[in-house]
Amino acid sequence: MTPAPGLSLVVPVFERPEAVRRFHERLVDTWTADLPPGEVIYVDDGSTDSTWAAICDLLPGPFVVRGIRLARNAGQTVAMWVGWGSAEGSWLASLDADLEIDPSCLGPMWAAARAGADPVLAARDVRHVPWLRRSGSELWNLATRWTFRLQQRDLWCAATLMSRDLFRTLSDDGGHHRQFKLLLLARAASPGQVVVPAAPDDTAGYSVGALVRIGVSTYVELARLPAAFVSAPVLVAVGVVITLTGRARPGAALALGGIGAGVVGIAAGSRDLTRLPPTILPPVTISEQFSRPSVGRPAGPGRVSLSGG
Repeated sequence: MTPAPGLSLVVPVFERPEAVRRFHERLVDTWTADLPPGEVIYVDDGSTDSTWAAICDLLPGPFVVRGIRLARNAGQTVAMWVGWGSAEGSWLASLDADLEIDPSCLGPMWAAARAGADPVLAARDVRHVPWLRRSGSELWNLATRWTFRLQQRDLWCAATLMSRDLFRTLSDDGGHHRQFKLLLLARAASPGQVVVPAAPDDTAGYSVGALVRIGVSTYVELARLPAAFVSAPVLVAVGVVITLTGRARPGAALALGGIGAGVVGIAAGSRDLTRLPPTILPPVTISEQFSRPSVGRPAGPGRVSLSGG
């Protein structure tokens, strides 16, 4: 009989069949006896290629393997919420299948949780992404930490571990939050963070388009000062237009003023993050799902025995 999972790891995937295979192999290699009985839930975020077939072909490991296929692409945040909503573990975690961070991070994160930290975030010590590729996310991290007076860094790293009790403080609000990490840090009594190595083939980093989408979603969710909410995007848009017409100085001044108004609006509206209203994410349908029992058990650090269990 398979024991109830103590840890549920959710891995959202979108049109990355080769990545999910590499991730699963690495996860099996690094799942040690120090981790509790677990389940790994791969959520296919509406892929139209062979990603779902790759998930279905994954061999069982020292953990239960589950697959969930969404009927349409709804975004990484929605995929994670769907996975967490179906998870059975007393602790919930997430990782990115792109191997932006090595799955071996689960070991030190679990150790921090056992020592009393909740939630536990991961921060990468060295990034293998070119600076220009990651510059946008670095600047966004600095702005977020300054606005909300946070000590944690690398806030957009997908590696997260939290207790089910802490997760309920989010899910019981009646909706789903896009900026759930900020809320976790605001509501937690003892948040923690561990420094772990990025995977050698770390290829993450936000494109300009992705940063714009993240910025808009964060602004719309967190800005609560009416004047700033209305004026900030208008000032930025007008400033960009003026800059493009050749008048760089007044255009830049207006754009910077809009950014400043947005920061003021976010700071004024988010003084109490513990009461931030939830974002109602679009509903999504699960089209297929499966579950496979674990095979074997971890025999030691980095080793798996498939002869029993």
